[in-house]
Amino acid sequence: MRGKHIKSLLVSIWDRVRFSFWFTPGLMALGSILLSVGAIYADTKLLDEYMLGIVGHWLYSGSAEGASSVLTTIASSMITIAGVVFSMTLVALTLASSQFGPRLLRNYMGDRSNQVVLGTFIATFLYCLLILRTIRHEPDDPFVPHLSVTLGVLLAIIDVGVLIHFIHHVALSVQGDTIIARIGRELNLAVERLVPDEHADDEAANGDDDADPRPDEYSHHVSCNADGYLQYVDVDSLKQLAADNKARIRLALRPGQFLARGARLASLECEQDAVEVLSRGVHSAVSLGYQPTSSQDVEFGIRQLVEVALRALSPGVNEPFTAVFCLDRLGGALCRLEDRSLPRERLYHVDDELRLVIPAIGYAEFVSLAFDEIRGNLRGGQRVTLHMLETLAMVHSVTSRRSRRRCLNDQASLVLESARRDITDANDLQEVEQRFSELFPDAGS
Repeated sequence: MRGKHIKSLLVSIWDRVRFSFWFTPGLMALGSILLSVGAIYADTKLLDEYMLGIVGHWLYSGSAEGASSVLTTIASSMITIAGVVFSMTLVALTLASSQFGPRLLRNYMGDRSNQVVLGTFIATFLYCLLILRTIRHEPDDPFVPHLSVTLGVLLAIIDVGVLIHFIHHVALSVQGDTIIARIGRELNLAVERLVPDEHADDEAANGDDDADPRPDEYSHHVSCNADGYLQYVDVDSLKQLAADNKARIRLALRPGQFLARGARLASLECEQDAVEVLSRGVHSAVSLGYQPTSSQDVEFGIRQLVEVALRALSPGVNEPFTAVFCLDRLGGALCRLEDRSLPRERLYHVDDELRLVIPAIGYAEFVSLAFDEIRGNLRGGQRVTLHMLETLAMVHSVTSRRSRRRCLNDQASLVLESARRDITDANDLQEVEQRFSELFPDAGS
């Protein structure tokens, strides 16, 4: 792990782990091993004849052959159900990929419920196997782990409830409304986590929406040593690195954007003898991956919602109400930006000295990312056109800054132009124009 900063490494590993189908089931399988060891210890060391007399009526009281039969039945049933669960999960993944886009597979793989359900059946199967090996059938020295068998039966009962929950969960998870709502919640969380509150005492909130990017005044450049998407930036590490070397670092791209090998990763304003140390520090403080993630990328959820909306508006699918639901979630996220700062660069200071600059998405870019592609694929659909105007008006009603209101007015005007170009029915077009004049009386047409 040479040259890799521990924080960015841990964030990268954790992001991969929590969106995997092996980590949670693996932990639960390990837990079943520990449970079997503890149960056998209790059966052999703690449950003497006196204790059996007290709690025996609650425990399995059959023979060794009966215990083996019970555990064998449970184990075979659980591994069969685990296969069925995995098959149902693959069907859900296939449906989601074909209807809503392959990038949404990440959401399904990160669904904690699916991971726990799969792990539950595997853990029960493994527990029963481990208990089975301890049962002795010798006539002169039989051994029946009464407590362990009872726990196995209890786990089987729990698994029945888990199976019922899973069937219900899968039925919900393939519905478009549920998928869109989940993405919308993740987008809202990303906005609250990653976009600074303008009223907070946050040094990263310097600048304003209309500020131009700072000129490229840096004398040295750091090239990327691999291909990938910028997933994570260890801000604290870079700030301290720049302060220790009396330098200034400016990243070339913001999290979520793609970097090619050899492309500029960062620019440095420093002395010549500090370039090598700073270059190594920059490489070790950033994490690249094969796909964008939501860890520091506020645009990630927007792109997912836009992709679902575009597929819904395609001629092969033609589900305008799905696109309407996506617009609702996009509008909700934009409303959350009202009291938040969106400078085009995040400026980080150490001891009143500017040490780190990271590009960020401005409000106009945010609006453009949310609506431009959907607007370009309306294809004369009156229902979605009207709803886009209503969504923009909703955001407009909670926005007080002139620059942001002007941006929303411009976007609404573009929607009207698109309607005039694509809607062929005169009555439908008249309704769109009337709605536009009601919602945006100051926008002009």
